Amino acid sequence: MDKQIKKVIDEFTKQSEGFNEYQKMFSSETINQFAIDNIKFNGTEKVLEVAAGTCGLGRVISPLVASITELDATEAMLNIGRNEAEKAGLKNVDFKIGLAEELPFDDNSFDCVASRLAFHHFADINKAFAEMYRVLKKGEKLVILDMEARTEELREVADHFETLRDPSHVRCVSKAEIEKLSKEHKMDITFCQTIQIPVLLPAWLKLTKTPDDTSALIEEAMLEDINGGEPTGMSPYLQVNDIFFNHLWMLTILVK
Repeated sequence: MDKQIKKVIDEFTKQSEGFNEYQKMFSSETINQFAIDNIKFNGTEKVLEVAAGTCGLGRVISPLVASITELDATEAMLNIGRNEAEKAGLKNVDFKIGLAEELPFDDNSFDCVASRLAFHHFADINKAFAEMYRVLKKGEKLVILDMEARTEELREVADHFETLRDPSHVRCVSKAEIEKLSKEHKMDITFCQTIQIPVLLPAWLKLTKTPDDTSALIEEAMLEDINGGEPTGMSPYLQVNDIFFNHLWMLTILVK
């Protein structure tokens, strides 16, 4: 098994139990609504969500489309997604174990392909993007919602702290990289917008069960940054006595 894929499966098996609750702290319903408001489904679509995790976005999409397939490499995450879908009474959802880099579907199979908070885990974003493009029908939408890279001077250090906390993190994707992929595949970007999501540092560390010594190192670096020291690239700040920082979530909609 590919080393990066093994890291992803290991980390998200570990995270799966608390993932849904943690996502609620992210105002995920607001983010999901932001996505679907701009995708604008008409009710007839056959949708694929790639690297779906616990399928939080897919459960919001489900009532708005004909069907949705939730694909992820981590069985523990999909099992939670399946249970949550059953609780919600969703009948048009299918679940499949698989890799973004090797989608087990025919060419031109879906009316919409979406990926939420996954691209920063891909060792090869070009391969994953090419596979999503392949299974998407001509004239239809590819939707990427993921953390946007910091400015180039802060990008490497920010990714360093992301990886310290979660070893399956590879690299946040920049707008320029998405634009490059769109040009290579002759796709049009019809929407691209970034919004800030406040993140509570202790909850962020708790989700990944980051070891205490690593958590302490990250917290110390954040406090130093807040006090004018070496930048972490995360732009941390204090709110009352809690350390927060803002993730940048970029929603991009492309048409094949």
